[in-house]
Amino acid sequence: MRKLILLLAGAVAVAAIGVGVALATAPSGTRTVDYAATGSFPDAAHFNADGVKLQVKEPDAVVTQAITYGPGASSGWHSHVGVVVIVVKDGSVTRYLSDCVGQTFHAGDVFVETSNLGPMVLRNESTTTPAHVSATFVVPQPVPATLRIDQPNPGCAAG
Repeated sequence: MRKLILLLAGAVAVAAIGVGVALATAPSGTRTVDYAATGSFPDAAHFNADGVKLQVKEPDAVVTQAITYGPGASSGWHSHVGVVVIVVKDGSVTRYLSDCVGQTFHAGDVFVETSNLGPMVLRNESTTTPAHVSATFVVPQPVPATLRIDQPNPGCAAG
């Protein structure tokens, strides 16, 4: 009987994992990522100069990506570890959080994403113009195999 219960529990766990993967949303449309640079802070660091404060509490990695969102492209619902600073180079992108409210960022705008925001999706809602962004990730070492973690759509129409 105990073996049957363990077998059933294992089957339920595998099914639950499968459902979680099935509900995750992958990127769509024309979306390309180029790794521009990867480096690391060798130790904890604390900088406070000219009105800017930066602190890392342990040796952390820094990864910079150039990301192109073609017309209608979507990042898919996702989250991140660490802190991501995004600069919109050209075009515009709209970010949706789990409250389903969009916030549009245009060329020259900067925004920050962290795991505290919960699941999010970034979309180029233009049907004609690509958008280019630069994303700088500050993450624990070693650099995670993926800098984005696929998440299920929290029930928003945008996705």
